[in-house]
Amino acid sequence: MPQYFLPVDPAFTERRRRVQLLTEHGINPPESWADLSARLDDFLAIDGTAVTRLCDAIVAPPGKTPPDVAALRALALAEQAGPQTVAVINNTVVARVQAAMLAAYEPVAENNYAKIASQFDVIAAEFTAAAATVDPETPSTEMVLAPDEHRTAWSDAERHAHRLDQTLNALVAAAQLAGTRLDNANPELGELWHDATLDDSAVLALAIDTTDPALVRRDVWRAWQTTTEGRCRRWSALHKLGVTIRAAALDGFESYREPAPLQYRQEQILGKPRGFVRTVEIDVDAPGYVAPINPIRDDDSPRLASW
Repeated sequence: MPQYFLPVDPAFTERRRRVQLLTEHGINPPESWADLSARLDDFLAIDGTAVTRLCDAIVAPPGKTPPDVAALRALALAEQAGPQTVAVINNTVVARVQAAMLAAYEPVAENNYAKIASQFDVIAAEFTAAAATVDPETPSTEMVLAPDEHRTAWSDAERHAHRLDQTLNALVAAAQLAGTRLDNANPELGELWHDATLDDSAVLALAIDTTDPALVRRDVWRAWQTTTEGRCRRWSALHKLGVTIRAAALDGFESYREPAPLQYRQEQILGKPRGFVRTVEIDVDAPGYVAPINPIRDDDSPRLASW
């Protein structure tokens, strides 16, 4: 029988992959989802078996109960259907199974997010406790003679950091399955969420508390982007800033935008003759920043308004 490639909706495939990722963290989907998923895999794995069964029936040793050769022949003929017919059948079946699986998962989506969020918070607390005991980025040569408590915390911090990395992936998957957008896709351009990259400003807000007004946005982003340096990478950097690592609630969830570009302007140096200026760097996202007051013009006059 000719074999045809039968693609499945990529968005559905990505949802199944995310559900499987949660399963690896001990959060199982509903039984109906798992059952339908197994049936779908069996259906998609169906090969041209009718011809083989027909041949086996005809050459079977004498004495065996004869199968329905006519029915096997009809099945073998049906398997010769062209790719268009096969695609119609496949798409119809997959669409029905997909709708049933999504309907089965939807009622547990938010609860599953809460479960993985709880796991993330526990690991975050363990990392924070270890990092509070000893700086995880302390060179190993300095830890040789450190107290046992410090050496244990130093080792645990790195282990917890790796667990945070792994659990963050599952946290993102669970949030997406619960309907929270975390991608950079632009629907107006026809971009699809399952083909798009993750929005780092959304993932950051999902994993840390950004509501502290004392936080410097630029410093938080610099810490978050520390992905290759140090033993514990971004988690160490965030801890040093006093950032609370935690899983966000999805109700009212908002991303944490990147800092605005630094601005530069020249200012007159006090005590120096006119024209002696210096370049000042301005971070408009820094706590306490006050925008300069612009002179206000009267509506009916080009002159500056009186102060």
